Amino acid sequence: MTETKEYSAMLYALADEIRSEEGCVTKPAYRVDEAAARLDSQTLTIRWLEIQREELLVALNKLARLGNGDEYGNSIGNRIAQDVIARVNGKAS
Repeated sequence: MTETKEYSAMLYALADEIRSEEGCVTKPAYRVDEAAARLDSQTLTIRWLEIQREELLVALNKLARLGNGDEYGNSIGNRIAQDVIARVNGKAS
C-alpha cells in the first residue's frame, strides 16, 4: 500500500501539471481517484480517532475524580486515571 505522503506528493504534482500549459501527463486518472479515496478514508479515520480520544478522556476524568466530587481523588484508581490523562496530554511525570 502506498504511503499517504506519496499520495499527497502525487496530488500536489498533479495540481502543478494541471496549472501548466502542457496539462496532466504523469499519472492516469485512476491513480488520482485512488489517491483522493485514500485521503478521504484517512481523514475519516483520523476524525473517528479524535472522537474516541475525547470520549476516553471524559471517562478517565470521571474515574480520576470518582468518590471525590469535582476534585481529583487520591485512591489507586484515581491516580491511575490521572497518570493516563497526563500521558495522553503529553504531561507525564
